[in-house]
Amino acid sequence: MLGRLSDEDLTYLFTGYGYKPYFVEGHEPERMHQLMAATLDSVIEEIQGIQKIARSQSSARRRVADDYSAQPKGVDRSKFVDGKPIEGRGAPISSSHRFGNETGTPEDSRRLDEELPA
Repeated sequence: MLGRLSDEDLTYLFTGYGYKPYFVEGHEPERMHQLMAATLDSVIEEIQGIQKIARSQSSARRRVADDYSAQPKGVDRSKFVDGKPIEGRGAPISSSHRFGNETGTPEDSRRLDEELPA
């Protein structure tokens, strides 16, 4: 399926997925081997450059990332107002409702109606 897309469309697709695509094209096996080896060498150099930059960043930047990763499970920084956590907003519902399956009990529906704002 992907073989039918143009190089431009493939570039957009894989860039959207977060990748940087490289194209190595041809039909002669010996030449393709050389082109592929040269492309891989370039990619490895690029990755090593990215790693070098990331590893040379100040420890202050790493501490900010560590601060977020050290939060207890379930803590969401977006659920704070004026620096105070928003509590009591959760609606205890069955997993069937969370995944869009409408086979929950009438009690689940009643709790949803009571807990969720209009």
